[in-house]
Amino acid sequence: MTDGIIFTRSDLHGFHRWVDIDVDAATWRGRNLASFERFWFVFFVDGLSLSQLSHRFEYAASCARVGTVASWLSWVFRKLLCYVFVHKDVSVLRLAEEASLPVPRVASVLRDFLIDADPGLREFASDRFRVGSLADEGAGLRFADIRDRVPEGVVERGRTDGDPMASMEVTLYDEWEGFVARLEGNFLSPRTDVAKVVSNLPLRSHLAFARDVALLLAASFAAILLVREGNRLYERHLRDKIRIYESRFEGSDESLYSEGGERGVASVVRDLDQAGGEGEGGPGAFGEERFETESEFVMTSPGDLPAGPDADGVESGYGPAGGPGYRDSSYGTTKVYRVIMPSVDSFESKRRLDAVMEAYGATRARGGGQRTVRPGGLLYDLFVPRAHTKEFLARVSGVDEASIYESRTRSARGEPGKDKVFIWVHSID
Repeated sequence: MTDGIIFTRSDLHGFHRWVDIDVDAATWRGRNLASFERFWFVFFVDGLSLSQLSHRFEYAASCARVGTVASWLSWVFRKLLCYVFVHKDVSVLRLAEEASLPVPRVASVLRDFLIDADPGLREFASDRFRVGSLADEGAGLRFADIRDRVPEGVVERGRTDGDPMASMEVTLYDEWEGFVARLEGNFLSPRTDVAKVVSNLPLRSHLAFARDVALLLAASFAAILLVREGNRLYERHLRDKIRIYESRFEGSDESLYSEGGERGVASVVRDLDQAGGEGEGGPGAFGEERFETESEFVMTSPGDLPAGPDADGVESGYGPAGGPGYRDSSYGTTKVYRVIMPSVDSFESKRRLDAVMEAYGATRARGGGQRTVRPGGLLYDLFVPRAHTKEFLARVSGVDEASIYESRTRSARGEPGKDKVFIWVHSID
């Protein structure tokens, strides 16, 4: 193989004139002329080979942080290939080998150059520069072989009129000065081997890709954590803003709590048998005295419900000890069941409760209808035959998820053979 294609100072000046860059436009009417000339002086050095210049262009493109500057560098490199082909009398194959490029790509660059210079050469250039492999005839094509077919003056200038790249204002970008300084530090330093730097570019690109992936994963993980924490904060905000009433009775035995609809009638009856037994004062968990006050709740809104019977002036029937409405239950002897039933469909719950009450003969404690419509739901004040109380409660707990409480109170003394049952259907629809 012959020596590489070497550029002398004369060749570089000739290329500068041939490519015919609009320096006035590129330097913003000469304001950045010194910076542009500095780039040209650093980049094109006397005695460089085409292979070395090819490495320089590849390295410079990797340093360009602005896409327009990288595109302009690629345009200058393509013009350099065309200049070598026209003025150095080398084949397409050798030009590709010197530039470390695929032969079809170099042939495509030369074909496009001739077509842009003279559109009438389209068919001719497409036929002669058709190169798919090294065996094709176009791989050995030289400019001397087609000189007689190219009109005079077509290749006398490297750019066509109106080519935007020839007047690109590359020196106006803020990164241009740093870009030229970086090229100076690498191209003018005798310790820098640009070929080795270029050979490490794939490794650098892989490392950069790995870094970007790591940053993306970290950002995604941080976003997930932020979304999860945001959801938690929003849930706390909603929990603080929305208050759901839960009746509280001091001294209530949690063992009497029943979740309706899941355990079944037989299970609830068995638990009640184990807890309280039949009648008043029966054996079980509720054999001891209870110190509670039975009450009826008058609701205006869910937020007005009292926390317990000690709230002053909130529940009807409560007041200062010994005063009007005060109900002493410290020696209660009557058993009272309270059922708290949140319902999303109060009409359906009412229909099913009416059926259960009719089946077990439940009656209202004060006569008249069995239920009282209150703001926010329905209140049932019932007497249930004692023989059927446990089955009745088990069936009621199956209507909707319910909490069942048992206590003893003096003020709610029931009828003979019957137990007092309060059912509060709290509508949450």
